[in-house]
Amino acid sequence: MRGSHTSNVASVPGHATSFERHLVFILIAILLVAVVSIAALVVEVHRDGYRQTERRNLVRIF
Repeated sequence: MRGSHTSNVASVPGHATSFERHLVFILIAILLVAVVSIAALVVEVHRDGYRQTERRNLVRIF
């Protein structure tokens, strides 16, 4: 059983890992979009010039 399982994994190289990588990439992208949108909302709520420029520079870094 173990030999057939390892040969099955070897016959399909990285199929599950590629799916996991795509899933992790999508989750990270969604997280970054959420952080940037929340930062933009905070910038619009706080109309202070100092905080606005500081947050814009932070968004530009990302």
